Amino acid sequence: MAALYTSYNCLLQGSSKSTIWTKEENKEFERALAIYDEKTPDRWVKVAEMIPGKSQRDVINHYSQLLEDVSDIEAGLIPIPSYLTAPFTLEWVDSSSFDPFRKRSAPLTRPSEHERKKGVPWTEDEHRRFLL
Repeated sequence: MAALYTSYNCLLQGSSKSTIWTKEENKEFERALAIYDEKTPDRWVKVAEMIPGKSQRDVINHYSQLLEDVSDIEAGLIPIPSYLTAPFTLEWVDSSSFDPFRKRSAPLTRPSEHERKKGVPWTEDEHRRFLL
């Protein structure tokens, strides 16, 4: 009886559609899909090889779930987030010292007039050709 339960449990685990994917695994999955398109022979084997710890079945199930999600979004079953009303902050800006009305200061070092490179003037013939 224990052997029967173990084999049935293995079948359930093998057919499980939901395994946990980390952010890094999802990035690798996206990268693999970009490399191996539908026409690639043994596509799912190659995709699984790029993601350590994931089997061919895992990547096929993950892709199927992705297709279902896209279909639901396109069908309007999943609401699109309202990004305009969400708070937006830039991590690199210190908002406590930010003053949008402050005048910008001049760059610290500015090349002198003497250091500037002067262009080579056009010849009269080149100028005429430009105007044509």
